Amino acid sequence: MRFASDKPIPPSTPPAPEGGILKWLKDNLFSGVLSTFLTVLSVALIAWLVLLIIDWAAMKAVLSARSFEECREIIVANHGQGARGACWAVLRANADRLLFGAYPPELYWRPILALALLPVALAPVLSGRLPRRLLWFSLIYPVAAYCLIWGIAGQTNEDLVKALAAGAGFDTSTEAGMKAAWARFSSTSYTHLGAVGTRMIGGILLTLIIAVMATALAVPIGVLLELGRRSSLIALKLLCTAFIEFARGIPLIVLLFIFLVLLKYVLPPEAKFDLFLRLALILALPSAVLISEAIRAGFPAIPRGQYEAAAALGLTYRATMRSVILPQVLKLSRPEVVIASAEIFKDTSLLSLIGVLDPLRMISSIRADEAWHGVVLELFVAVALFYWVSCFAITRCARYMRQV
Repeated sequence: MRFASDKPIPPSTPPAPEGGILKWLKDNLFSGVLSTFLTVLSVALIAWLVLLIIDWAAMKAVLSARSFEECREIIVANHGQGARGACWAVLRANADRLLFGAYPPELYWRPILALALLPVALAPVLSGRLPRRLLWFSLIYPVAAYCLIWGIAGQTNEDLVKALAAGAGFDTSTEAGMKAAWARFSSTSYTHLGAVGTRMIGGILLTLIIAVMATALAVPIGVLLELGRRSSLIALKLLCTAFIEFARGIPLIVLLFIFLVLLKYVLPPEAKFDLFLRLALILALPSAVLISEAIRAGFPAIPRGQYEAAAALGLTYRATMRSVILPQVLKLSRPEVVIASAEIFKDTSLLSLIGVLDPLRMISSIRADEAWHGVVLELFVAVALFYWVSCFAITRCARYMRQV
């Protein structure tokens, strides 16, 4: 007897060798004799490297020692002559130099607080779900971070309190109370906001400061470059296009040396241009090209009808861009802008070539110490992990922003 089903028959599960992970392994890793041989050889090589790294970085590592020679003595005493292990004690002994450079140890709380507040300041800028009034903190943050990291120069504590009291309109008695409270507050060096020289800042702190400053400068410059390239003014369009093509075709290290030399001739001799601001500007100019390209990709996503609606309402070009087009373009381009910030973060490693005390330059300073002369791999591994973890977190943030 024939049977006809009155409803669709669900597909049956394929055999194990024809689906799932087994099929993927067969098609990609064991599709033939040569493929199987290369797969087995690769797995054996990776396993050997992993075991070698674990043995060097964990099993035979030394976490506490006062010099590199003491590390070697401990490794030989524990594992025999010829054994090799990581001397992580160099990181423990020089952690403050890698993190803060020559920044005064009693004032470490100031850059730590400034960096801890950075995500709070960035959150309302990168996320549209937070209340817009939090943007006020984002606007105040650069001034607060500058006061925390560099301190307040040129004024004594008493002069500062007097200026604050005069600005708030307090009377003499209230001003006296403020002076007494400030004296108690600033009686210790841990709450002192005295000036700290730029040359004293180094290590990872310097990298983070310059990366944030360069990104903050690159975003508005990139927006202006893209608007200039889309302008109807021929001279402005040609100038912006020429700069973009110039910056894209020249290595960053060449631009670093060019701008450092040119700034000495362009600026007057008595001009005081902070080193960090110079470096941030040099990094921001080529990075602004990346951001302009990211923003350029957002303009085609805006429907043409929005331009026509703005024109029908009588909005000028400036008002249309400021109130209608740019907010949407920047929102669409946020993930690409975040990716560009990761590129800026990695490019800060080139600053060591011009004598800036970034983490790579601090490695040379640590190795120059007689106690740690001979340590190489441990320091570079630590710095490489710092850059990798930071850039991985930034790219993950960009991926999350694409999904929301």
